[in-house]
Amino acid sequence: MVAERVLVAPAELVAHASRGRGFWTDGPDRDAVTAGMFNTVGWFEPRDGVETNEQVRQVIPYLLLRSRAGAYFTYRRLPSGGEERLFDLHSIGWGGHVNDERCAAGLEFGSGVLTPNWIAEGLQRELAEELDLAPGGPLGRLTLHGFLALDETPVDRVHVGVVARLDLAPGAEARCAIRETDRLAPAGWLSPSELAAHSAEVAFEGWSRALIAAGLP
Repeated sequence: MVAERVLVAPAELVAHASRGRGFWTDGPDRDAVTAGMFNTVGWFEPRDGVETNEQVRQVIPYLLLRSRAGAYFTYRRLPSGGEERLFDLHSIGWGGHVNDERCAAGLEFGSGVLTPNWIAEGLQRELAEELDLAPGGPLGRLTLHGFLALDETPVDRVHVGVVARLDLAPGAEARCAIRETDRLAPAGWLSPSELAAHSAEVAFEGWSRALIAAGLP
């Protein structure tokens, strides 16, 4: 069996880009340079060998879905989901490792940001694996939202998130459904203010919590 290989970037490079910020954005142009740097400077390593190696950070595309009304698709992880540390946590993001396998691109990448590359293809794969997107016209427009590099836990310290936002086309939110309903349960479309209030009542996973605290457009 071939070991899974994942995209990693030097932890020193991530620290230089983040400058101590858990979530950061430096504007569209600078963010595009940073995302491109992770893509071109990064390399692939067996996943088992980097899970505890704090010299590198595994690059994780983290996708947000936003409706035309400005609400974000929210879900909850079920106990059957596989990762015990995430049981019953809520989330607004869809994240996954970038593997060294090519896949067909199918999204429009806004303003030259996230032009087709390993990270963009990882986002496309995440959409296909996690969501059941019924056909019916364009899905939406993808833009770069920022980055996440938390240091709260050992798991945080070996991952960096490249956060993208998919602004859905009119009516497209009705076509978005969770594929693996045995692992995840939809929790509704919530506005930024509703998310802030909701996060005071229920537990969100770390990256979603950081994004909500930083403020969402």
